[in-house]
Amino acid sequence: MQFIIAYGSLALIAWAFVDALRFTDHDYREVGKLPRKVWLGVFLFAFAMLLWLGAFRFDEPFGPRSIMWAAAMLMIGLYFYDQRPKLQQVRGR
Repeated sequence: MQFIIAYGSLALIAWAFVDALRFTDHDYREVGKLPRKVWLGVFLFAFAMLLWLGAFRFDEPFGPRSIMWAAAMLMIGLYFYDQRPKLQQVRGR
């Protein structure tokens, strides 16, 4: 179960990164929230930190008890709940 959560988290971060790439800088400026480069940086940092902190710990690979994991999931939640719907509205989808 731990591996499913760990690798599912990495997949979710990768999905958020690719999704953030779909929108232009102009879309982010119209929304008036964090700029595109900040979101991309957050996702890259979270992905790298989760790999670095848990890639070689087979007993608990970047799992839910890690504070970094919690911070990464919080940022992904903020992006998908708050930022992404507004970006889609700007795009007219």
